[in-house]
Amino acid sequence: MKKILWYSLEWKNIVMNAAILIGVHLMGVILHEIIMATSGADTTFPMGTFMSFMAIAFLGLFANWSDEVLRFNLAISMGETRRRFFLSFMIQYFVLLLFDWALMYAMARIEILRLEHMYPNLPVEDFAVGAFHPISFLLVPLGLLGLGMLIGGLGLKFGSNSKWFIVGGWVLICIGMSRIEEGRLLVKFLNLPAYAYAIIAVAISIAMIIAAALMIRRQRVDI
Repeated sequence: MKKILWYSLEWKNIVMNAAILIGVHLMGVILHEIIMATSGADTTFPMGTFMSFMAIAFLGLFANWSDEVLRFNLAISMGETRRRFFLSFMIQYFVLLLFDWALMYAMARIEILRLEHMYPNLPVEDFAVGAFHPISFLLVPLGLLGLGMLIGGLGLKFGSNSKWFIVGGWVLICIGMSRIEEGRLLVKFLNLPAYAYAIIAVAISIAMIIAAALMIRRQRVDI
């Protein structure tokens, strides 16, 4: 019964995410065409890809919050151990993120081809070339996995009060980034080799996953 429950929930998440990403992408495409028709733009932009990227960030971070809390309470109350739940949820969550990123990549390639066909005389601001570097298919889902698991762990540990940790963390990141931009540290960071980014991203993601695991190790069930 547990397997049926887990797979049922997972397929629902996949279908829901696909519907949301495709819908948001189409909204971006429509918005782009409205802008092109009402302004004298001299370049085109994959707006659908950009908006679907924001949707992935939202789904990967904040939608996971309520999902992890719900599934944790349901699984533990049915006799599942916290360790088995954590590993199962983490693997399924990572697979879901890989699916989201692959779907976004396919839609981005189609959108770029469409823009090149419809506006052959205008250059395409294709930020997707850098975003879809081969290594991103591991690092982006892994980074979202770490953040999502950490946010979900905070939701389980502190309930609705966890939003203040999230808001506070976001403010600190924004302040830190602005300070970095003022100095030379950003220039040095941007000039690091690709493997350095990979090592940093993997280390931070693993640290966040470990922190999430520690938070729910003795978490009580709230039903």
